[in-house]
Amino acid sequence: MTIQTAWLGLFGLLFIGYLIMDGRTIGVGLVLPLLGRDTAKRSAVVHAVGPYFLANEVWIIAALGLLVGGFPIFEGTMLSGLFPYFIPFVAAMGLRGVSFHFRLRESAPGWRRLWETVLTFACLVQAIAWGFIGSLMFRALPLGDDEVLRVPADLLAEPFTLACVPASVAVFALHGTNFAAARLEGPLSDRAAALGKKLGPAALLTVLLSVVAGVFDDGVKDAVGNSGLVIGLVVLGVAGTVASDVFNHNGRPRFAFIGSSLVLLSAALVVGAGRLPYLIVSSHGERQSMTVTEGAAEASVLHPLFWVVLVLLPVLMAAQFMTWRIARGRVREGSVGYF
Repeated sequence: MTIQTAWLGLFGLLFIGYLIMDGRTIGVGLVLPLLGRDTAKRSAVVHAVGPYFLANEVWIIAALGLLVGGFPIFEGTMLSGLFPYFIPFVAAMGLRGVSFHFRLRESAPGWRRLWETVLTFACLVQAIAWGFIGSLMFRALPLGDDEVLRVPADLLAEPFTLACVPASVAVFALHGTNFAAARLEGPLSDRAAALGKKLGPAALLTVLLSVVAGVFDDGVKDAVGNSGLVIGLVVLGVAGTVASDVFNHNGRPRFAFIGSSLVLLSAALVVGAGRLPYLIVSSHGERQSMTVTEGAAEASVLHPLFWVVLVLLPVLMAAQFMTWRIARGRVREGSVGYF
């Protein structure tokens, strides 16, 4: 294993941590209007996820730090090419944070309802954005000899992209609902469990449709560098969706949450590892594609920084664990919370 591959693995670990942890917030925000029919119930749902959402964002900040420091060429090429699609995601992340903080700054029901609507809208934009970004990254893209990535807008209308968007929304919604069912108590937990039983088949159907669309998409087939690995990860994702649905029907939301986490894990690994040794597969041919080594910083830079990251990573995980411990316990209607 090269230092570049090891660095990519560290980035993948942090990004997967973000996707699973913050996916709870995105999912809970999506289903907030369905779980909370009045202000008190919606407040309980927000309190269930509120203590975690700031800590979850640390994962993506750390992941982006590794990406910028370890793969400056890839980061400059990919993020500049997909810049128009990242803007809505970043804006929605900021708007989501504002809604958490603002909803309790006034006691008027209309004020709270406004910011709860903003929260749901921001989470929907994030889920849609991840569907678009993930579908675009897992396909051959028009990277030319000038190493400038120009993503045409018509790729957004490709069947694979259009199939990935509802799959992303459905999986995030299922993930957040599973977390809510495990975290909440009483009738709210029962409502979340009932909603999870309905979302399970929807998530499974949309995931299968995205897989089928990918099989028939030439750009996706060109990007696959490890077909065996991709097939195994796809099977893992489908199995996670099925397991989530089975555990929901058996009244075991914690295990259902593990199932939906496997779906997000497999999706991230398909995009990140499915096209190795390339970071970007060019639709203009193999010569224009960017390998892991070509997109990474010099090994002399990565070696010392790698050990620094290995030291800091346990600190991040310990802080996350401390957050879980402090906020442990179930939430019911009327529970007191900062958010």
